[in-house]
Amino acid sequence: MENEVEADWLDLLKTWLDAYQNPAGNSLLYTFVIKTAQAEWHRLRVQREYDFHLFGQGNSPIGAWQPHEIKNYDLSLRYLTVAERRSSANTECSNTTGKLMRRQPLTPAGTETITNRL
Repeated sequence: MENEVEADWLDLLKTWLDAYQNPAGNSLLYTFVIKTAQAEWHRLRVQREYDFHLFGQGNSPIGAWQPHEIKNYDLSLRYLTVAERRSSANTECSNTTGKLMRRQPLTPAGTETITNRL
């Protein structure tokens, strides 16, 4: 998009991959980390759009805005809320997946007892 630099995206992606110890490219955790980085990138993009609508209205106070300016602001606030929720949900999913992938395999409850009886 306009005013976006690929290097910024690559830095953000590297930050997320480093946070999860660079998971293998074909793993489930890698997929979740990529989705989380994409959601964070989208959230940052929407935040810039929101900031533009909030602060880019010719420095006029909110009470002096025209109806179309208020509508644009309301829409950008909704988009920001959705982007923040999506980013938060993806981060939580990546955190949960990361914890599960690092955990030792569990033995189903009672398996030793049944095996010992046979």
